[in-house]
Amino acid sequence: MTEAPISSLIPLPSTDVLRARFVGRPINELPTPSILLDKAKLQYNCEQMLQTVEQWDCMFRAHVKTLKTAESTTAQVGQSREKAIIVSTLAEAWGAVQSGLVKQGIVKDIYSDLKVLIDHPNQVKALQAALETDLGKFPPMNVFIKIDCGYVRAGLSVDSPVLPILVQTLAQSSQLCIFGVYTHAGFSYDSKNSNEANSYLSTEMQSLDRAAQLVKQVSSSIPSAKIRTPLVLSVGSTPTAHAAGTSGQSGAAVAMKSKLTGGELELHAGNYPALDLQQVATNAIPNAQIPGIERCALSVLATITASYPSRDEAMLDGGGIAFAKDLGPIPGYGHVVWPKAYIGWQLGRVAQEHGVMTLRPVLGDKVQIIPQHACMTAAAHPWYFVFDSSTSEQVPTVVDIWVPWKGW
Repeated sequence: MTEAPISSLIPLPSTDVLRARFVGRPINELPTPSILLDKAKLQYNCEQMLQTVEQWDCMFRAHVKTLKTAESTTAQVGQSREKAIIVSTLAEAWGAVQSGLVKQGIVKDIYSDLKVLIDHPNQVKALQAALETDLGKFPPMNVFIKIDCGYVRAGLSVDSPVLPILVQTLAQSSQLCIFGVYTHAGFSYDSKNSNEANSYLSTEMQSLDRAAQLVKQVSSSIPSAKIRTPLVLSVGSTPTAHAAGTSGQSGAAVAMKSKLTGGELELHAGNYPALDLQQVATNAIPNAQIPGIERCALSVLATITASYPSRDEAMLDGGGIAFAKDLGPIPGYGHVVWPKAYIGWQLGRVAQEHGVMTLRPVLGDKVQIIPQHACMTAAAHPWYFVFDSSTSEQVPTVVDIWVPWKGW
């Protein structure tokens, strides 16, 4: 018996009710703390990524874990050939189905062709046992082998003695098909420029090419092995995907791409629709004509609730939950970008429900702040107020409400 995920038990607020209440309101009249999402910037960021994929002539898989909405997923997938997504939680997969994205053909690669990432032989045995109860009902499940290219979070290094054992166990499975190899260079967030991010992208590709060669070598001795031909080499993080967009026809990544023999290249990324201070710090965001912080689509609106002139500080009604507690190379937990009178000030300290800014403010003023890590920040909010910066409004107004999928 198949059950809906636990996340389906979490009630989501009514989009219609939220729209009726807030659409048309200026952002300085919204309740705080709240997420603000700039639709024009988000759309531009997604279009830039799809252009990179087209220039690189590779496949693309959009990671939807940052914003987790039908609207943002639609923008991420765009007109890509594969219309493929990757999720961090079952709630995101369930949301993509329940919202109609699969039925409408906006997302094709997740529901009838669900793939999972594995990095241990015991996971193969667990999947095999689960699928055997429905033996004959479905075709073999496709799996990616997760490769650690240096991030040391999940996956196996190419030189791990466990990797050949995992491949052999997979190749002997009657219910699983090796679809490809997958890696995520999370340490590319340490990049200080596009050249460094380009080098990380090259490392991703080199690791997966070696892993794919091993997969083919080990599985070739097992006649019953089910393996995609060619294997998919899925690389990416937002900094390395940005590096692909800035590399042009040169750089370590381009050179490595030309040497790939293990399979077909796929690019994946997730943070890029929103962006944040951590991404700005990499200096890898394409299109130098638009400063990185001006590409950030997600911000937090907060109200100044107390002022302390003697120490040049003020208290906000948003803290660690509203902003998250992640830090990065750029100091502070967030930087003010609106109104203009407050630009240059930062969120210096946070407690659970309060934050402290270093400035002399006007009590009751509302400020718009770009956070350090958009993914963590967005996860705490029940809905996003969407506005459009491409209009000429002095104070933007809400044009829509997006409700994210919640739970795990």
